[in-house]
Amino acid sequence: MTSTCTDARTKIALSKESNGIAMREQTLDDVVMSAWLPLIVFTILFLSAAQGDEPAVDYIFPAGGQRGTSVEFRVGGYNLHDRCSFEMWGDGVAASDHLVRAPQTVWFEGPLLRLPQSQGRQDYPKDQIGRVQIDADAALGWKRWRVWTSQGATPSRPFVVGELPEMVEVEIDGRPVPTEIHLPVTINGRIFPRQDTDIWTFSAQAGETYYCEVLAERIGSPLDSRLVVIGPDGETVAENLDHFGNDSSVWFTASTTGNYAVEIQDVRFDGEQHFVYRLTIRNGPYVQSAFPLGGQRGTAIEFQLYGGGVPDTPMLLDLPLQSPAPFAMGVEIEGRLTNRFRLQLSDVPETVEREPNNHTENALPVSVPGVGNGCISRPGDTDWWSVSLKQGEIVEFDLDAASLGSRLTGVLKI
Repeated sequence: MTSTCTDARTKIALSKESNGIAMREQTLDDVVMSAWLPLIVFTILFLSAAQGDEPAVDYIFPAGGQRGTSVEFRVGGYNLHDRCSFEMWGDGVAASDHLVRAPQTVWFEGPLLRLPQSQGRQDYPKDQIGRVQIDADAALGWKRWRVWTSQGATPSRPFVVGELPEMVEVEIDGRPVPTEIHLPVTINGRIFPRQDTDIWTFSAQAGETYYCEVLAERIGSPLDSRLVVIGPDGETVAENLDHFGNDSSVWFTASTTGNYAVEIQDVRFDGEQHFVYRLTIRNGPYVQSAFPLGGQRGTAIEFQLYGGGVPDTPMLLDLPLQSPAPFAMGVEIEGRLTNRFRLQLSDVPETVEREPNNHTENALPVSVPGVGNGCISRPGDTDWWSVSLKQGEIVEFDLDAASLGSRLTGVLKI
């Protein structure tokens, strides 16, 4: 019998037909593979055991705290064991150096299950408990934190230091129950379980301006928020889906005195433990935007403010000499502080648009390096700027708008 053996399956068939003759025709590769097989199996098993289960986290709740307070928080994650190491860094915060397993992790199943068995580990994170002390003069804004075990460390995530009084939602299962709040306040809540709606109520005065802002996507939450404000008569006063990306923001001036309700939910009617949010509701003057969007460091610039309860005429504001860019600032109007709004800072001379500049003859000169601050004030508007360049000179042009909160989708032509 003559046969050409091309693979192991063919050789096995031949050995059965020829009473083992083909077994003496093994190739050198077969012998080497047989010798290496136990070692390969051992290596795979060893690497699998050594890899272990790396830690992972889904959320921190609450996701922030007020200056001058001590905040107990829960971190929801996997493979964190009964105890794991914890670190939060940034000026003005001192946090636990480890987290311990909570006696109980709150879980509501909700009306819908995405997974047939609902047994995926992403559905059932376990809570770990820690605490952070926030100094009274701690810098406002984000701090970073992470956890780690002997199997690895998680990427860092944000924790927000705020200036207003804060409250933490007490979660219950079942139909939403309106909860009364007192302004100003930052509410730490979760859209949990799926299809959940949180309702917050407060007393408003006719003629007073109020604003509500959600912080969720910007701190890593999957919540795609929808805000609805309901007046005393049950009619919708204001509504918003997306303002800062998927984070909602609304402001309104109360037409009548009475109880108003703010409803927050996920636009997809989704929700789980990690759908955390920070909802700030306050009254008083509100700055929705400013023009120009910034200025040169250490200078005084006239800004036109837009929003509710702000003056119609420009305000002269001093820009800091040393500050990260962009930075957030609030201004005092008639003895009341506004919300913080973002402004950009530069180290080069800046020019502010003067109308008309919508044609080549009206183009405003900008120094190089320099910044031109403009506004597309009506549909179809075009702003023109002129720069003086030298042959062979390399110049970079950057258009900043949406990154600073503008709704402009800009087109830049040279």
